[in-house]
Amino acid sequence: MKKQFALAGVALLAMTSLCFGQAGMTNAAKSKGKSLSPSEQQNKAIIDKEVALWEMVKNKQVDAFRPYHADKFSAVLSDGVINLNQQIEGIRDLDLKSYSLTDTKVVFPSKDIALLTYKVTVQGSYKGQDISGAYYASTVWVNQGGKWLAFLYTEIKAT
Repeated sequence: MKKQFALAGVALLAMTSLCFGQAGMTNAAKSKGKSLSPSEQQNKAIIDKEVALWEMVKNKQVDAFRPYHADKFSAVLSDGVINLNQQIEGIRDLDLKSYSLTDTKVVFPSKDIALLTYKVTVQGSYKGQDISGAYYASTVWVNQGGKWLAFLYTEIKAT
């Protein structure tokens, strides 16, 4: 169940909802109406991709979900390691009512790798069982051919 939720989470990861995309803006930029610096824009773009994936999971848009992922994508969940096809199958059994990303942080170990960490609070069920609660998650994004793709997703239930 957690494996499938995580898969959905990756989808969920992602991200072009304007609402949640604003979460990446600094308080200064929000309050003063200033434009974002190049590094803030880069951070926001990664967070937006993650939120777009979450939206795809919530709306069960599996066809739109796949292109956001690298061919060698993996998810590491409490019940094992899964590939993209397994993640997508999990989305079909997931009923995600709502989600909220908080504490988002983006780090660029290199110009073509981004590490996003965050806390996600969800309401929903997987195969009829309640999975509502808070989770800590991370996604490694890689820039392949000028396109940012999810490469690795991890999640663990917050205690």
